[in-house]
Amino acid sequence: MNKRRFSLLITIAALSLQGCVSFPYGSTKFSVKLVEGDNDPYVGELVRFESGFQGTTFEVVGDGFLPYDDAFLAVEPGETRIIAHYKEESQSFDFTISEVTDPALILELPAGLQVATSDTFRVSGIGDDEEVELRFLEGRNLVSYEGRTIEGLADGLVNAVAVQGEKLSVPAEMEVGPYSVTPESLQISFNAALLVGESAKLKTEVHPWGEHYDLSYEVLSGSDFVGVEDDGTLVGLAEGKALVRAKVGKLYSNEVTVEVKEGVDPYEGMDAFDFYLNYEPAESYLDSFYRSRHGFMSGDIEPTRSGEHAVNANRPVEGDKYVRNSSAIYEDGGMTYTVLDENGDKAYSVYYGGGYITAEEVAAYIYAFGETPGNYIDNKHPKSQEDGEQWGLWDKYLRCNNSYFSCDVEKYPFEPELPDASGAGGSTDYYEIDIGGLSYNAGAGRGINRGTLRIVYSRYRGGRFIEDPSERHVFYTYNHYNDFEEFLNYEGGWGLRFGNITGGGSYDSKTDYNPTPYPETVMRDFAA
Repeated sequence: MNKRRFSLLITIAALSLQGCVSFPYGSTKFSVKLVEGDNDPYVGELVRFESGFQGTTFEVVGDGFLPYDDAFLAVEPGETRIIAHYKEESQSFDFTISEVTDPALILELPAGLQVATSDTFRVSGIGDDEEVELRFLEGRNLVSYEGRTIEGLADGLVNAVAVQGEKLSVPAEMEVGPYSVTPESLQISFNAALLVGESAKLKTEVHPWGEHYDLSYEVLSGSDFVGVEDDGTLVGLAEGKALVRAKVGKLYSNEVTVEVKEGVDPYEGMDAFDFYLNYEPAESYLDSFYRSRHGFMSGDIEPTRSGEHAVNANRPVEGDKYVRNSSAIYEDGGMTYTVLDENGDKAYSVYYGGGYITAEEVAAYIYAFGETPGNYIDNKHPKSQEDGEQWGLWDKYLRCNNSYFSCDVEKYPFEPELPDASGAGGSTDYYEIDIGGLSYNAGAGRGINRGTLRIVYSRYRGGRFIEDPSERHVFYTYNHYNDFEEFLNYEGGWGLRFGNITGGGSYDSKTDYNPTPYPETVMRDFAA
C-alpha cells in the first residue's frame, strides 16, 4: 500500500446525539467527544467525533487516518494524532493503530477487474446471504459494489477490508485495469449541414455493439473550423473544412470530412453606438463569435477600478486555507468555459475569442484557455499594421501587453515570490498583461494610460505550454506587482492578498521590503 503524507483539515457540521452533551455556539469551554471507536483501532475501523461547536475543524497529523464521510478511517498502522480546532482553541486525540492479527473475516477480492466489468468477491466467516460492508483504504472511487458484486469504474489499485458488526478482515488488494475489448468494425458518418456556432452529432456504428467501449473522437485537420466533444458532438467554430475520425483501442474508423458554413451575422451593418446603446453580455459562443468579428465586446464593459474588484464574501475555506475550484467545464467543442459560484452552480461563461476587460473575466478567460482574450494585442503599444487594425476594430476596449514577467525577486525585492517561478529558481514562466482602469484607453489614435493594474499568469512549465487549467496560476495585482491575489476559479473567488504592502512595506524604494509569501490553497471540485 502506498504511504500517504498529509496534514488535512476537514470542516464538519455540529452533531448532536441523544444522551450526549451539546455545546451551543459561542458557549464556555470548547470540547469534542470521541463517540465511535477507541484510541487503539485496527486498520479498517472508524473513529467519529461529536462537537457542539459549529465550524469545528479536524486536522490529521500523520499517515494513519483518511476522512471517510463524517468519520475517519484507520488505514495505516502506527502512531497518529487528530487535532480538533475551534477558533483559537484545540483538543488533541492520540491513536495507536494496529493490524488485525486474528481476523474474524477473510476478504477475497477478484484477481483483477476491468473498467465497466463486474465480478464477485468472497468473504469467509459469514454466510453467503449475510450482508457485509467494504471499507476502502485506497481506491474508493475506482469501484462500486452491491451485495457481493463489485464493478470497475476507473483504472487503479483498490485496497479494502470487509466489515460486519464488530467482525473485521485484513486488507485485500485488487488492480482495476482499462476496458480492453476491441470491436470488429467502427464506422462514422455525417450528412447534415453544420453552421458556425451550431452543433450536431456524428452517427457512430460499432459492431458488435457494447456500451463500455472506450470510444473517442479526434479532429485530424481543420481544428480551427470544427470541435468535437467526447460523445461525438461536432461544433462549428468557423467557416472551413475539417477531417474527423473515431477510435476504440487500436481500431480506427473511416475519416469523415465536415464542412462548416456561416449563418446569418446579426451584427452586419451595425455601428458601435447602436450596439452599446442597450448593451448585454453575450450568452452563447455563436453570439460572441459574431461580436468579435466587429470588435464588439462579449463581457462586462464597466472597467475594473484601481484596486477594486468583486470578491465573494463567502469564499470557501478549509482550515486556514482558501479553496480553489478544480472543475473545468467546457462546452461547444471547448470554446465555452463555465465559471461556477461557491455552491457549484453556473455563474457565467466566457467564450474563446471574445472581448473582456474586467479583472475577473480576463482572469477566468486566461485560466480557461491559457491565452489572452480577443481584444488584446501582445505589444505594450500598437506597433505593426496588424496592431493598428486591431486598435481600430476594438477602439477604447483594446488592451495591450502579453509579455514575459521575470519574477526576479532579487532585482525587484518588493515583489513576492510566485509559485515555482523560473526567475526565482523554479521551472514556471509567468507572463503579464494589462487590465487598465477607467482612463486606460482613450480610443484609436489617442493613446493609452497603462496604469498599475495587471494580470500575471503562469504560461509555460519546463518550456512546455501548461495545458491543464488546474495547473495554472492566475494573479491580479492592482499596485504594480507589490501585492497579488490569486483567481480561485469561481465567481468572486480571489485568494488571500499577499506581497509587499500587505507585509508592511511601502512604495518607497528605500524601504526594507518584507513581502508576505504566497498563501497555499486547497483544491476541491465544486461541480462534484
